[in-house]
Amino acid sequence: MEISGDYLILPKYYKAKKITATSFYGLLGGNKFKPKGDYLLSVLGLLKEPFDPFYTKRGALAESILNLWLQNKGYTTKTWDKYEINFDNFSAHKELGGMIDIAITSPERCVVECKSKNIKDREKIMQFPNLEQEHQALFYGYMSKCHKVKIIYVFFTDEQEMRIRNDEKLDPQAELPAVQFYEKDLEFDDSDMECKLKQAIAYKKQCIAEGKIPLADISEKALELLGLKKA
Repeated sequence: MEISGDYLILPKYYKAKKITATSFYGLLGGNKFKPKGDYLLSVLGLLKEPFDPFYTKRGALAESILNLWLQNKGYTTKTWDKYEINFDNFSAHKELGGMIDIAITSPERCVVECKSKNIKDREKIMQFPNLEQEHQALFYGYMSKCHKVKIIYVFFTDEQEMRIRNDEKLDPQAELPAVQFYEKDLEFDDSDMECKLKQAIAYKKQCIAEGKIPLADISEKALELLGLKKA
C-alpha cells in the first residue's frame, strides 16, 4: 500500500471480509475514538491491530456464565459451535455476517449480545451507554428478524481476571456466584437499521471500486501499523 495525495491506495490483491456487528457501527463513523477507515482496513483484511488474548478468553467465559444464568432464570437458550458455522449465522448474506452470542428460544424469542467487563466499569456503563456495543446487539436482532434484543454485561472481579490472565481453567458454574450482571432491553426500527446497513455497505463498496480510502478516514495509529505516515 502507498499514500498518494489525500488517499491511501489499496493493493491490487486482498481478501475482503463481510461486514459484521463489530465493524458495522464503526463504518458509519460512530466511534469518535477510531475513524471509519480503520474499520474498513480491518474488513478488507489489510490491518491487524494488536489484541490482548485475555479479552477473548474473558469473553468466552462470560458467554458460558451468562448462558447458565439465563437458563437458571427459566429461559431456553441456543448457542452455536463457531467452527461448525464458520463464525457466521448468516452465511446466505453476501455482505453481512457474524455470530450471535446467545439466542433465547423460549418462552419468547430474543437475541442476546454478551459483553464482559471489570466490575469497576459497572457504574460507568449503566450511566453512559456504549452505542457501538448496543448497535452490535441491534445488528444481530435485525439480521435475525427478531425485535426483542438484549445486551447483557457480565462483570468480573479483579481476582477472577487475574486467574483468566494466568490461564487457569475456570468453571462457569463455580464462577457464576461471583459475577454481576447488567441487562438492558434494546429496540430498533427496521427502516433505520436498513438505512444504516446500506450506508456501511456503500462506503465499503465505494472505496473498493475506487481502489482508495481517504486519508481523512484513517488514524495515524493505523498508518503507523501499516508502515506509512502522512506527508
